[in-house]
Amino acid sequence: MRGGSLSLEVFVIENVPPEEPIPLEAEFPQVTMIRNTAPLGFSANHNQAIARGSAAYHLVLNDDTIIPPGVVEGLVAFAEEHPRAGVISPRLIDRDGNERERPTRFPSIWTEVWRSLPWEAVPGALRGYYPAARHRHPFQPDRVPGACVLLRRAALREVGPFDPAYFMYYEEPDLCRRMHAAGWEVWYVPDVQVTHVGAQTVDRHMTTEWSQTHYYASRLRYFRKHHGPAAAAALRASVLVIDSLRWLKWFFVWRMSRSHQSFARVRLASAALRTYVVPTS
Repeated sequence: MRGGSLSLEVFVIENVPPEEPIPLEAEFPQVTMIRNTAPLGFSANHNQAIARGSAAYHLVLNDDTIIPPGVVEGLVAFAEEHPRAGVISPRLIDRDGNERERPTRFPSIWTEVWRSLPWEAVPGALRGYYPAARHRHPFQPDRVPGACVLLRRAALREVGPFDPAYFMYYEEPDLCRRMHAAGWEVWYVPDVQVTHVGAQTVDRHMTTEWSQTHYYASRLRYFRKHHGPAAAAALRASVLVIDSLRWLKWFFVWRMSRSHQSFARVRLASAALRTYVVPTS
């Protein structure tokens, strides 16, 4: 399959089996379909395509992205100019052209605690974000978002693919940390832009409570893996206090208003508390 000046091999993963199979091969015979009999997580899904691919690069691409012409060529050209680049991310924007997701520093207990606070006034630096001025030119952050990211196959052979223990969330910082540790570079390239609509898969196939539970579980898994059980326990205790206060707030709001929105907030806070109270694997 041709993609501009590049030869492409395209894998489409049907993660949630539909009632009627989609005959994509009939219209696009150059596409290789991977059909799961049961839903797999983000990491395991992409690892299937990584294992079957043979190209020098592997492009991870969410199904809720809009790719303008030249994106793949731009990312590959940058990779060719930077032979130690193992992970390369474009600028992810929303439909209005605003930056939607940003590269960040690696998660720490402090950034995760600040992220857990409901105050929008918390400075971005405390949440692990780089200054906006850094986003004007290519630079090497700790980690990049995974909705659209180019991976060098030689680097994947050395450090391994995504960790399938993460069903969803925190698989990108895990991979980026392993890349850095092995001497590979992680790059953010703002000149290449991709529109990420965002949350479409979650909204279609998952309840918010369910996705939030995976978010909290993956966060604890990341800290146990990279910072040890003591750091994970400290994070668990800190966020447990915050989420307990959040649960109390929305419980009293719900008792006073009986609104659907406040009840939904109670359920989300309850899901978070269950994840931090009950040990996860």
